[in-house]
Amino acid sequence: MARFERFRQTSEASWFAEEAYIVVIPQIVKDILLQHRQLHAKSPEAGGLIYGVLYERGVVLTGVTAPMPLDDRSRYHFHRRDPKHLETVEREYEITRGHINLLGEWHTHPQKNPSPSTIDTRQWREIDSARSPLGLNSLFMIQGTQELWVGGTSSVVSSN
Repeated sequence: MARFERFRQTSEASWFAEEAYIVVIPQIVKDILLQHRQLHAKSPEAGGLIYGVLYERGVVLTGVTAPMPLDDRSRYHFHRRDPKHLETVEREYEITRGHINLLGEWHTHPQKNPSPSTIDTRQWREIDSARSPLGLNSLFMIQGTQELWVGGTSSVVSSN
């Protein structure tokens, strides 16, 4: 069973996990996440896919998809339904001839310092079980009203 680990922030743009695995999140990506924070009582959850470049000891995020018209959103849940999320990542993959890949998913929580819910970890286990046999790592982020939770499954750490 997958274990989810929160990565430790080491600088304004990077997070660190065991085994020297580093996640670099450029400001342009952080700005998209910040735009979708649940700052008001009726703000719905937001989310999308994370994509970027995978290196031997880490990843550099190049983008995230934002909520789209066909997504199912409420105050306490986000279900990615719009096919344009995956189309966006596939387009980036094709344009870069496979250098940019799907890395995982992100969503928001209406707390200052978010942490994964039991629903989150259940969904992440499903995602990770589909990606692990392919040798792919899973990265997850939760944007709170003030803090960003960055983490992944144990396979992110142990496979590198």
